[in-house]
Amino acid sequence: MKMLKIKNRKVKKLLKIIFNIFYVIVLLFLGLIVLLSILSKVAGSAVKFGKYQLYAVEGGSMEPTIKKGSVIIISPVETESLQVGDVITFINPDDDKTVVTHRIVKINEGEETTFITRGDANNADDDPLPADKILGRVNVAIPFIGFLMSFARTKEGLLTLIIIPGVLIIFFEILNLVKASRQLKRRKEDLLLAKLNENLIGTTTGGENKMT
Repeated sequence: MKMLKIKNRKVKKLLKIIFNIFYVIVLLFLGLIVLLSILSKVAGSAVKFGKYQLYAVEGGSMEPTIKKGSVIIISPVETESLQVGDVITFINPDDDKTVVTHRIVKINEGEETTFITRGDANNADDDPLPADKILGRVNVAIPFIGFLMSFARTKEGLLTLIIIPGVLIIFFEILNLVKASRQLKRRKEDLLLAKLNENLIGTTTGGENKMT
């Protein structure tokens, strides 16, 4: 019975550690999303970390390789090193406000090198792309994060992602206070019982001595 109790305590302790780690990861993740969204909104463009840039993918032209709602991380690249098959991010030559991520399918070399790109989900090639419109090569694509970033850029989304961690922190702090209160109450009860037992033992011993 004692061994079973010890085992149960160990399991509970392990589960608590796992839960706390998960809880911290969720809070850090939500905090990171909020931070990235604020930085993106303030900058009015991609979020930059050194030479790396983050973009949220809003279209599905590169599916299934890069899913809609992903976040891509790109870095600057020498256009001479680009090859057919590379996925690049570039400014749309017809619209300077639009950023596109497509795959290189052909390179036209001549007086001016141009790149022919196409989305993996598209049936037609894009118009020739000048080298000076290329922002960088895609290093990593992280699914679904883009949806959260786009949501966090809205007023409702930002408030939600700030309120959720706040509510979680308050909720778990209340649970900890309730638990601490119960433990304190239990200790007081144990001390009171121990004192009563001492008094009872003392009274019994005194009575036996008188009888003798």
